[in-house]
Amino acid sequence: MKTKSLLVALFLASATAGMSGPEIKATAPVSVRDSQFAVVRVLNEPAEIEVLSASFKRAKKVPVSREWNAFAYKIDFERRWLYDAERGEFMLLSKAEQPVFQLSEEDRAAVNSLIQKTEPNQRLEPTPTSVTSAADAAAAPAAGVAHH
Repeated sequence: MKTKSLLVALFLASATAGMSGPEIKATAPVSVRDSQFAVVRVLNEPAEIEVLSASFKRAKKVPVSREWNAFAYKIDFERRWLYDAERGEFMLLSKAEQPVFQLSEEDRAAVNSLIQKTEPNQRLEPTPTSVTSAADAAAAPAAGVAHH
């Protein structure tokens, strides 16, 4: 019994080796918001969510180099994370001071391709012509009157 527990512990340790990022519990949907809190993308596909989650878990802790309001995106897993797509840095949104993590170049590229992918968020619908008014435009003067 002890041998089995030891093997499981060793397997878990090796599976998470090199992961210094935060523990992320990612479940669908994961929403991505811009600096104005407008939703720019919603991830529903398990494969996309796994790429995002695994990238965050592999991130390295870095010194805090700026204010939290410099982060352009908000990524909502179970909690809201602030994310800077240019530098690949992220931190948990909190009133308390939080550590900052940085993605590798490869993970930053993968995350950016997921969160910056644009999809139409509304269906195009025909606009009725009755919406456009004539704005009380008068008829144009006759050609003879216009040259006086």
